[in-house]
Amino acid sequence: MHHPAVPAAPAVQALETGDLAVRPPHPALADHLLCYAVRPLPLSGPRLRQVTGPTAALLSIEVAPARGAPGAAVLVLLTAPGARALLGRPLGERPGDPGGPSGARTRELAACLAAAPDWPTRFTLLDDRLARWIAAGPPLPVPVHRAWRLIAASAGRAPIGTVATEVGWSRQHLNSRFRHELGLSPKAAARNARLHRAAALLRRPDPPLGATVAAACGYCDQSHLDRDFRDLAGCTPTAFAARRTVWDPILTAPGPADRPSAPTRPSAATRPTAPTRPTRPLP
Repeated sequence: MHHPAVPAAPAVQALETGDLAVRPPHPALADHLLCYAVRPLPLSGPRLRQVTGPTAALLSIEVAPARGAPGAAVLVLLTAPGARALLGRPLGERPGDPGGPSGARTRELAACLAAAPDWPTRFTLLDDRLARWIAAGPPLPVPVHRAWRLIAASAGRAPIGTVATEVGWSRQHLNSRFRHELGLSPKAAARNARLHRAAALLRRPDPPLGATVAAACGYCDQSHLDRDFRDLAGCTPTAFAARRTVWDPILTAPGPADRPSAPTRPSAATRPTAPTRPTRPLP
């Protein structure tokens, strides 16, 4: 896997200021990972936490770098296919251990991240290791993965009936298989994708009006946008636009619809190809 150069400054600055620094994963992992984020933490040693919700999963690998450097939580925001591949369960179910039931692989990964000399090396290591774990995870049926991609690439605007036709299934069968494999319905996935896109627009320095956001994101009208924000974000779009939190870099990280297409790879694009070796050796 070829890795573009990643400057260390954003991650280092985050450790000094207490802010989040966000970095996209390697493009070949875009179906499974939304972003990486780094946040400083006072830590006693390597730990790993997993949080799953109805539409996303967060993997937190807490590391304490050597040489007296401040500890940090490396947050990995997973898509629904990523949660299934890495945690071994659909969203909403109790997750397994990424990398193995014993937890040995996750502890070893935390130790390698702590020993790495800098943040570019840590991000490269994450890309390589998570690609291997995803490739070794349970395969996602091709029609389900294709449906996910169609929904994600359209930021939730593709009609579910059209998605079902594209993958060769009835809408009812797609709903059943999609929910079984990923833990949420196609409609819920589309709703979440629309909200993520709307949140990114509302977080711009000069955000558009609510009606403009609603039209751009495929909502029927502004009341539809308002209702989804109240249901999923717990506030109105206006309140969301005015609110600033440490999690903003994750909320506004580019979604699949905002990214260039991932490189073509084997296995009908159901799994990323694991790299043969790390890009940089670790000490």
